[in-house]
Formats: sequence, structure tokens, C-alpha cells
Amino acid sequence: MYSVTIKGNALASASAAKPIRRSTAEIALRHFITRLDQFDNRGEYVYRVVSLVLFGSMFSNSEHLADVDIAVELEPKIADEAKFGEWCDARRRLALKIGARFSNTMDWEYWPQMEVFQALRARSRALSLHEWNQIIRIPGVRYSVLSGDRQRISGMISTGECVDHLALVPPVIRTSRQEVQGNELKERSTTSPWRIAQ
Repeated sequence: MYSVTIKGNALASASAAKPIRRSTAEIALRHFITRLDQFDNRGEYVYRVVSLVLFGSMFSNSEHLADVDIAVELEPKIADEAKFGEWCDARRRLALKIGARFSNTMDWEYWPQMEVFQALRARSRALSLHEWNQIIRIPGVRYSVLSGDRQRISGMISTGECVDHLALVPPVIRTSRQEVQGNELKERSTTSPWRIAQ
């Protein structure tokens, strides 16, 4: 049995934990991208991932980081409101069946989104997943688009700076997928593509 809260396991920030090494953060990011591939092939969730944006301390030059901050934009998989509501209720009932406990009505309503965050985070202490509206509200935020329509995202994060040289991101993601073998990930001894030149 476990208790779910609106700011609980799925959305909890790892920033309160001890700092992590940059190499650890990069491995966590690569694992996250690999899980996203697997997540896209799973049909049980009510929401799909539309956009992913990396931001935060990954863009510093520090060797020790607070966590890996990723903003996640979700959208319902179906447009029909009645069927969508039925699907959400089915997911909530399943959660209760396997032992989830909801503290209040808001937790109950929010569960279909929260379970997506939990699946993506996979209990990684290095990852901090954020609701999409959080990054939109950060003035002057530096970010990189991991997934989604870059032009559309740029319009939504109008005061932010999309870091151009992180066009290196797609090769990094492709390489990370190739490096995953079973449950193990090989570390590369290359210069981090996430660093921001100062």
C-alpha cells in the first residue's frame, strides 16, 4: 500500500536530494529517453507524451548537479469526453485495486496524469519531471527540446532561450538508444554536449 499525493512520487523534485555527478545525470537522461521509446508502445495510459523539454542545472558547467529537470507536455489519447472520462475512471479503479490510496479528490482526479509521470520517472532519484505549465512560467529559461515541435514550443516558452548548439541532442539520443543493452548502459568518455559555453 502507498499513499498518492498531488506533489508525490510522480512529480516530486529530486532537488532536495544530494547533488549528483554530471555523468550520473547524463546516464539517467539516456535511460529516460529509452523508457520513452518503450512508453510510446504501451496503450494502457490515457495520455500520450507530446513534448519534452530539458532545462535546469544540466546547462551549467558544474560537475555536480541538483537533478535532471524535464518538463513534460501530455495530451489525451482520445477526444470523446465521455469515453475519456470512462477510461480515466478505469485507470483510477485499477490503481485502487493494486493498492493505491488517494488522499483527496484532487489526487483522484489527477491520477491518470500522475501515473504517466511515475512510469516515465521509474523511481529515478536523478530525474525531476515537471508539469508543462511550470516551464512556461520561468522567465528567460534556457532549454532544449528533447521531443516535440520545436517551433510550437518556442512560441509557448516565449521568454525562454532554446539553446541552438543543442541541435547535438538528436545524435546523443540516437547513440544512447544504441548503447542500451539489456539493463546495462555503457558510459561514454566524451565531452558533455549539455554544457553551456560561457
